[in-house]
Amino acid sequence: MKQARGVANGFSEHIIGIVSRSRFRLPFHGTSVFVTNSSSLKCSGHMAAVSSAEIPTKYVLGRAPNITSVPCEYIEDLHNGDILSLNPDGRVTKLWDLRSRHNVIFVTNLCDCRCLACPQPNAPDPKDIFAQNKWTLKHVPRGSTSPITFTGGEPTLKEKELSTLLEICKKRVCSVPVFLLTNGRRLSNFEFAKRIADINIPNLTFCVSIYGDVDEIHDYCVGAKGAFQETVRGLHNLARLNKQVELRIVIIRNNYRRLLQIAEFIYRNFPFVLHVAFMGMESTGKAWENIKEVWVDPVEYMSQLHAAIQHLHHRNLNTSIYNLPFCLLPRQLWPFSRDSISDWKKILLPICSPCVLREKCPGFFTTSQIQSSYIHPISDSDLRI
Repeated sequence: MKQARGVANGFSEHIIGIVSRSRFRLPFHGTSVFVTNSSSLKCSGHMAAVSSAEIPTKYVLGRAPNITSVPCEYIEDLHNGDILSLNPDGRVTKLWDLRSRHNVIFVTNLCDCRCLACPQPNAPDPKDIFAQNKWTLKHVPRGSTSPITFTGGEPTLKEKELSTLLEICKKRVCSVPVFLLTNGRRLSNFEFAKRIADINIPNLTFCVSIYGDVDEIHDYCVGAKGAFQETVRGLHNLARLNKQVELRIVIIRNNYRRLLQIAEFIYRNFPFVLHVAFMGMESTGKAWENIKEVWVDPVEYMSQLHAAIQHLHHRNLNTSIYNLPFCLLPRQLWPFSRDSISDWKKILLPICSPCVLREKCPGFFTTSQIQSSYIHPISDSDLRI
């Protein structure tokens, strides 16, 4: 979720509100936050304000909560109907972006795995995270078309909260695609899997991560003995419940040599999956802490990736590549490439400026602390080869 920091004034409790760029309150039922790049915060009917200007407290609208000195570019990226979180420490977080292709509900930091390549550090949950998520989903416009991703940590560890959020989602935005990111371990309990499945969101896809075709590799990569068998049982339970499943394989040094074997394992054991995604690594969080063990330049595994993709494609399994730019992929794999990185953390690098495919490229994570040394712009002459 895109975040900025400014100077907070006049409040000590967390605030959630709906963006209004008008000085007069839009019909958001007393929940609007006035957002401006102006040095004047004079407005009517708003519960709080956010500005890029450095405004002395005495000039701020009455005693209403406000955050000033927020970067201009952040303010310019806020639109009527977006949902913001305002924190007394000055943080402004966009919880919902009406224009985004990837809106995320972060359920919990808790996890029952310790994945070597996890892109986030372990941390306690904010005390108000559940209330924040409920408020956000209840105020998403009913006409919203943005897919919703429930993620963590491991969302299934918070069954009560997750079920409540899914129920709200079903009632308010039942027509949009919904994705639940999970390691699949708790789904090995059929009764638990059935309770989640019985919420019966029409467009729900369970996105389950798997690191290997044998327990030795998978369990080591996720830092949990027995996890492989639990995930396999969880996948078969989802099949029994007739639920949509996407398998996700993050490619790291520990598993890239077995991508073809992983593909064959998927074909033999999970022919029911809706989609298989091979994913480039986001090198931040725990992945950065373990970078010497997990990092492999993507060009080193292109032959293995090509073989795995072709193996599944020729067997009519829907297969994609996430998080890797065109310049690192052989042209035969371009048709499988997807623009998968959330737009709030996707960038193109300065070296990409002359690239003729830059507008279509999946790009890079802003969060990644290491990039391939083989990144290069693609020219018109490259396309003619």
